[in-house]
Amino acid sequence: MGVDYSLGDVPGLERYAHQFYDFDSAMKLRDALEGLESGRLVIGISRLPIKCPVAPYGLALLLQDHFARAKKKITMEFFTPEPHPAPAAGPVIGKQVERLLAAKGIAFRPKVKLSKVEKEKIVFEEKTELPYDLLIIVPPHKCPSAVVEAGLTDSSGWVPVSPQTLATRFENVYAIGDVTAIETPHAHVPFLPKSGSFALGQAEVVSNNIAMSITGKGERKIWDGTGSCFLEVNRGESAMLRGEFLSNPPRLEFHPPRKKWQVEKTKLEEYWMKYRF
Repeated sequence: MGVDYSLGDVPGLERYAHQFYDFDSAMKLRDALEGLESGRLVIGISRLPIKCPVAPYGLALLLQDHFARAKKKITMEFFTPEPHPAPAAGPVIGKQVERLLAAKGIAFRPKVKLSKVEKEKIVFEEKTELPYDLLIIVPPHKCPSAVVEAGLTDSSGWVPVSPQTLATRFENVYAIGDVTAIETPHAHVPFLPKSGSFALGQAEVVSNNIAMSITGKGERKIWDGTGSCFLEVNRGESAMLRGEFLSNPPRLEFHPPRKKWQVEKTKLEEYWMKYRF
């Protein structure tokens, strides 16, 4: 069922900030960006966890590329409660993403938690303030109420499952994708990130095993925690992150921006639109 958004968790967020997690909001953001000729653009993550953890960083890099092409004098700053970008991938890969931001002149402010949003400024929990001319915030994510009311969640707010089978504590009930809380066998983060590539792999395992339990045919599969994502950095290039996140230690790769990865990203999008939607 994916995630829901809880904008009311942060005072002033819904009134003053833009976001891009639904169509109408994305269109309003587009119009606001077109009208921004100069000033400070602030992009931030309000709460963790979020789905597709590199998406806000990709947005920042793409907007910087757009403003540079349009010759607009806009400064950008990115804030997050994370210690570094993509924390599930570890500090080495996180530093690679930080370098991409720095190379584009995007200031990076980690380990800060948003307290409230006011007109023309945001306030963090430690009482520091940051002014803005345009603000884009990743809203707090939460598990859908139907899942919570069904008693499937635990103290994490999400659905605990077996990492290999995606089984919940209830017999013959499985959970896949962003609603899940899957513990990691290493110390980077307590739970795996919420990722589309994870959801796809999990769906294939669970659907196979349910079909096998019904028909008695085939072989039971387990999910191995393999996933990848692309980080689009400009109009023609993407970086690529890939890893086996359930291994201990995790086996992770970071491939710097190249046209090759942008082509692969486009092919993947075309595949999803043709065969998955």
